[in-house]
Amino acid sequence: MGLRVSDVAGNVTKCNYVLINLFWDSREPSRIIVTDLAQSEHFVYIYNGNQDLNHLIILVNGIRIQEGDLEPNEQRTVDIARAMQPGHHNTVVAIARGRQWGEASLVIADS
Repeated sequence: MGLRVSDVAGNVTKCNYVLINLFWDSREPSRIIVTDLAQSEHFVYIYNGNQDLNHLIILVNGIRIQEGDLEPNEQRTVDIARAMQPGHHNTVVAIARGRQWGEASLVIADS
């Protein structure tokens, strides 16, 4: 995905991002895999819902970067740069656990 942004001086940049919606609707953990990410896409913004999606694991290229509890309606930023490799072939896996019908949104971006 990309968003073309212009300022009043006419400067233009392209903002790339990935939007992930995690839903806990079964007895198995919700798992989303995102591949072919650029090394620059190293911020994960977490927006937890209010339905008790209370545990999130983030794996980057097989390295566990984040594992922790989330509060209802919590917002958190995780920098995954230490596990990102040069180029555009990085993989991020998000695994969520919690009560049924819990939800969270994640944005992976370069800033």
